[in-house]
Amino acid sequence: MRKTLKFFKNYYYKKRIEKIINNVDKKIDFDSKFKGYKFKKNAIDVSALKEEINNRNLNFKKSIHLREITKNIAKTSLQATNLFYDEIIDYLGENARLDDIYVYGIKLSTSEHRSASGSWHHDGCGRRLKLYIAIDANLNSPTIILPNNSSEYAYSIKDDLRIFSKDIKNRENQISFAYEPGDAAIFDTNFLHRGVYERDDSTRLMLVIEFIDRIKSNMISGYAPCGPGGSSSNSISISDEVKDILLKTKLIDDSILREEKNMNYSYSINNLYK
Repeated sequence: MRKTLKFFKNYYYKKRIEKIINNVDKKIDFDSKFKGYKFKKNAIDVSALKEEINNRNLNFKKSIHLREITKNIAKTSLQATNLFYDEIIDYLGENARLDDIYVYGIKLSTSEHRSASGSWHHDGCGRRLKLYIAIDANLNSPTIILPNNSSEYAYSIKDDLRIFSKDIKNRENQISFAYEPGDAAIFDTNFLHRGVYERDDSTRLMLVIEFIDRIKSNMISGYAPCGPGGSSSNSISISDEVKDILLKTKLIDDSILREEKNMNYSYSINNLYK
């Protein structure tokens, strides 16, 4: 019953935002030199971040989202964003912003993830770049993408059928990003993509940074998986020190950054209405 309700709820939301997404995306230059994906081996020094996370002794059964943005997460994010800055601006335009940051860990053997993000899908945001930095991974847990030349987001009811079954068959012209610690991959989540979680029982731990047109994110957040904090909190809480590091990316949106108590800041679309 829960899956059925989720299915119809998603259908309503996705149809509601389809026109908004395409109206914003069509204003972006789709003749950019960057074609929406790039993979770099041994690109980022993740040693300090890996040690920090290992010291937390995380013991999760299925998956975990770490939303606390520490100094090491901020510094690694800055390094990674600088690495792909030109591609981000070229692909998303002058309204590009750093939209979310989190650490995502999964146990590859869990059936939950085999039938969700382990199935072919797009993220339902239109043109949006996601940057993965491998903290802990092996070559058996790649991300696979299927690049296309389409500039338009089109919702199909098939997009939500993956909550009922899994689609993990190989596709012609697919591209695989096989991760080891320090590798970085950036790709458009409007491409069909999936995580390969079915090959072994190890853990995959990634720092994830998302970039999107800020106007679009402001309009569709809450109906699509975008915006700081995602659907779980709709906000990122950062210290003054972390804020100063992230501002160096030149992609922080000042209009949604708000000073709170004790020299902390919230990064949230909700701050537009306060």
